[in-house]
Amino acid sequence: MFMNKVKQLLVVVLLIISSLPFSVRAEDLYIRNIEVTSGEEGQVKISWTTNLLSVGGVLYDENQTFSNYVGTSLVDTRHEVTLVSLKSQTTYYFKVSATANNQTVQSFANTFKTDTFKYAKDLVISNIRTSYIGGTSLAVQWASDRPADSYVVIAKALDYQANGFKRSKRYGGRGLTTQHEVTATRLERGTIYYFQAQSKDKDGNQAFGTVRQFTTYSSDIGDKSDLVINKIAPASSPDPLITSTSVTWLWSTNRPALGYVDWRPEKRGPKKGRINETGWSVTEHSLTATDLVPNTTYIFKIYTRDILGKKVTTPDLYVRTSPEGMVLGASTSVASITPPPVQTGIVFYTQAHRNLPLEQAKAQELRAYLKQRFGGVVPPISRDNWFTLIRAFTYGGYPADALVQAVRFGGKTVHPAIFWSAWRNSADYKNYINR
Repeated sequence: MFMNKVKQLLVVVLLIISSLPFSVRAEDLYIRNIEVTSGEEGQVKISWTTNLLSVGGVLYDENQTFSNYVGTSLVDTRHEVTLVSLKSQTTYYFKVSATANNQTVQSFANTFKTDTFKYAKDLVISNIRTSYIGGTSLAVQWASDRPADSYVVIAKALDYQANGFKRSKRYGGRGLTTQHEVTATRLERGTIYYFQAQSKDKDGNQAFGTVRQFTTYSSDIGDKSDLVINKIAPASSPDPLITSTSVTWLWSTNRPALGYVDWRPEKRGPKKGRINETGWSVTEHSLTATDLVPNTTYIFKIYTRDILGKKVTTPDLYVRTSPEGMVLGASTSVASITPPPVQTGIVFYTQAHRNLPLEQAKAQELRAYLKQRFGGVVPPISRDNWFTLIRAFTYGGYPADALVQAVRFGGKTVHPAIFWSAWRNSADYKNYINR
């Protein structure tokens, strides 16, 4: 009799526990029932469920870095977000994220492919600039909000004023890209021209840049001169550009160019490698070889081709990686480089503080943010200015938005030595940016 009453009591207790509210159960959060549904053109709806009340979102992009995020603030067990402005017939990678009770989980990586559709929105081109003007040539760069072809029409001033671009020359190609670069050649020296950048996407949407004027130089010596590589770094060891597993190469060219770096071990063993520059041609270059073996000598070569088709290759460059665990130039810990509070006067951050791994991480973070703010592309930034931005971002307390403004205004809104907390409030600020 007694045992029967105990069993009945246990059953009652179990029933009470099972009837407690769902949110009080001590459970691990998990994601289930992920569904992908095509919506309007360029849109995809993703839905999922969680076992606990949670908030969440979707991380996605085309190259498995999951750099885009769309979230929902609704606390529920059923979730849904809509991704918009997607490309036609394109494979996207995505993960679902959920957070509840101080737990955050992500789903495994998934993919979906958008339907074939025509873009309803007008094609938009931006950031049009001349990257090179010579005696007989011109290079033009611009960006578009989706892949499109690249053309530049050019007419002499008198012809344009009389007939517009009816008697113009057309340069370019049909390859679809979002970063456009066209070089016009065989122009006349010392002549005033008008030009216009033009793009068309695969659905026939066209965009035309503003008409701009330029004058070729009276001499074509700049066009005929050889392509030259100079200011190659690192030039000696030790150098903060050399770590135990990577080497960052910096160099300059006398004309906008793109290049690549390849490397092989001096002795057999470690693997060979190559890394390429992408995007627009530039005069200040930076590439980093990674996954190297510590304390090993490598032979590097830099190959470069400019906007006029001229090429140059460096001799063999011998570099030995640092011993394992050694970080050259990192004499200051991360904690010790935190900007001190500003009380009176101006406080300076010193460029002697170096922590290369931290700078590399900050550089990747800033590059991704600039790409997001400038329509999917990173504007050309000279090597010296890039170093100034990274030091200000890493050590000077400058927020990413302040650096975006610096890029837009030619770097004048970043001081290379004064902390942002003091600089933004200083009396010299306006004078500095107006120099």
